[in-house]
Amino acid sequence: MGGFGQLFPVGATLFPPLDLVYLGSYLVENGLPAEFLECLAMALDREQLTSRIRAGIENQPLPTLVVVRTSAPTLDWDLGICREIKALGPGVEILVYGPVVATVVGRIQKASCVDYIIKGDPDETVAELARGPVREAPGLSFRNEFGWFETPAKPFIKDLDKLPFPKWELLPYRKYQMPKSSVHANVPFLPMWTSRGCPIGCHYCPYPVGQGEKWRRRSPANVVDEIEHLVRDLGIQYLIFRDPMFSMDQRRVIAICNEIEKRELKVQWRCETRGDYLDEATLTAMARAGCEGVNF
Repeated sequence: MGGFGQLFPVGATLFPPLDLVYLGSYLVENGLPAEFLECLAMALDREQLTSRIRAGIENQPLPTLVVVRTSAPTLDWDLGICREIKALGPGVEILVYGPVVATVVGRIQKASCVDYIIKGDPDETVAELARGPVREAPGLSFRNEFGWFETPAKPFIKDLDKLPFPKWELLPYRKYQMPKSSVHANVPFLPMWTSRGCPIGCHYCPYPVGQGEKWRRRSPANVVDEIEHLVRDLGIQYLIFRDPMFSMDQRRVIAICNEIEKRELKVQWRCETRGDYLDEATLTAMARAGCEGVNF
């Protein structure tokens, strides 16, 4: 979990890949052409996936950069898919990223099909590579004739307000539905990040590894602007906040809740936090603003 991945049985609720849509939105905002393939929601098996990529390669000037998001439980499977994609043509370059990547770089580097590896936030580095062969971008590992070369580590993005809102229209977002077992009926839902990182550092938790120990937050107005867009423009009825520590700053939480009420946004949501970072005033504000569940 914590972005490192979890396996679900066939037929389980589809959970949207939040970091993928953030990456896609950043590329689109910067005028970079890209196609996005979310195999679970699009019901693509490996043969259909490689066929779609082959068709895309035929219509694009070489080289073609294929960006693959991997996770802890799917790493070997994903590298197998990368081998099949690499075999599609000599001009295919493969980049692998994901929260787990920094801890398994050595394993990925053994795969001869991988050309680039990104540790940390991928948005700016992928955009630089998409514009042309840039090998000085921070946080990048790449293969050359002498082996693997690593550039200096890239700091996490500090000002989260400057990131574009996720363009869920890039993915088949209407297929993401909360099941009846969780709510009163199948309702469209999406995840959100209002903050990243966690300074508490519980030894069993992957969040500080994947997102860093410094807590980075979005402003209340920025958060509710996105909520308003999701509810009024996309028809989303349920939100899951994927922050490691949603209530790290309880004053910020109350400000977010008050703004939801002020704008009369009708949406249910749940979050994740610690019990010792919630008081009665915060819980009351959360309940009034549509919170119906907390994972502790």
